[in-house]
Amino acid sequence: MVPHPLDEPGKEDAERMISVEQWAEIRRLHRVEGLSMRAIARRLGVAREAMKRALVSEGPARYRRKPMPSKLDPHKGRIAGLLEEFPRLSGVRIQIIIEECFEGSVSPVRVYLREVRPRPVEAYQRTEYWPGAIGQVDWARMPDTIPREPSSS
Repeated sequence: MVPHPLDEPGKEDAERMISVEQWAEIRRLHRVEGLSMRAIARRLGVAREAMKRALVSEGPARYRRKPMPSKLDPHKGRIAGLLEEFPRLSGVRIQIIIEECFEGSVSPVRVYLREVRPRPVEAYQRTEYWPGAIGQVDWARMPDTIPREPSSS
């Protein structure tokens, strides 16, 4: 038996993956039309192992890129020191301070600051009162009184 070229161990993940359309078609042919896995493999030209993965999986396969190091990584220690001393320092100011050794733009600095700086905690207090226990009055100046018409009695 000849192995399918997409199931070779040396291939990259992106080359081994089936497309979303193929994933949907495999599931449709198997579940709706009731075709066997061998018939679907012949019709679509997909390896049976890839079909098994498509039938078992909850969703289509997704390509995940390995995280790449940032140009900012070597400077994160210095930025942390600056933030300890000046916690409200803006991203532009930090980029200006480290620009002699940092060649990037201000965007990665701002993204990093959003991750590092703590978000303010929203403080609120829920108050409940029994009916009639509290009242509110608006101290607004009312217009002059409206003259009444004399009563006819």
